[in-house]
Amino acid sequence: MADHDGPRHHAISRWRFLVHSVRERCPTVGDAGPHDRDHFGESRLKPMVRDNAELFRLIIDRGFNRGDLSVADEVCAHQFVEHHCLLPTHLPGPEILKIEIQSACREIHDLALTIEDIVVDGNKVWARMVAKGSDPRSGNPITMNVIDVCRFENGLMVEHWGIPDRFALLHQLGLLPKQPT
Repeated sequence: MADHDGPRHHAISRWRFLVHSVRERCPTVGDAGPHDRDHFGESRLKPMVRDNAELFRLIIDRGFNRGDLSVADEVCAHQFVEHHCLLPTHLPGPEILKIEIQSACREIHDLALTIEDIVVDGNKVWARMVAKGSDPRSGNPITMNVIDVCRFENGLMVEHWGIPDRFALLHQLGLLPKQPT
């Protein structure tokens, strides 16, 4: 005969209650079902804590390499300071980042950014990357270095400085004088 009022039954019931309440408050606990995945197969459930380097990698991988604009809504603060030239500064942060992703992918077809070096210093992430792709007009391959500095607060990017090697890009596009031989 089962003892439904014994200490073991109460411990199991308490454990089930705790697991259920944790899953309600923290949906990342437990298995993500098929409806909890985006079209890239990644979980839509947000982890509870991410470090700044991981946030930066998400921006590069999902945003720039895959063209997933939703990453901007996840990692960019509404109050955001952009120091990159030619980008609007009057829009909310996620919209600025979405424009930057779209612009980069339009300027370099099949854009692939590879993080070569990454340094975390306090709330800032410094990264040196190599961008590869092709010129959408000629189809010629393009390779250039990119330096990014991002400042984060409370798990969101709040400030960005982007320094792409535009001279290398212009040279590869044939828009600069040829070097003397």
